[in-house]
Amino acid sequence: MYFSDRRNNRNAANLETGEFGYEDFVNPGVATGLPNGTCNTGEDVNGVGGCEVYGQFFRATTGQSTTV
Repeated sequence: MYFSDRRNNRNAANLETGEFGYEDFVNPGVATGLPNGTCNTGEDVNGVGGCEVYGQFFRATTGQSTTV
């Protein structure tokens, strides 16, 4: 079973989207595979006209645990 908890994963407009939110994952020519800060072909998954980068880091709110 796979569970992807996306609660508190808010976009730039502070809206819950239910999406992963981080689209800088196709990075040609980067040997380490790290994000390159450029919106490459195939990265704009939801078609908003640019790469979204919210959701890269976990944001805990009061009362939530940051451990897994």
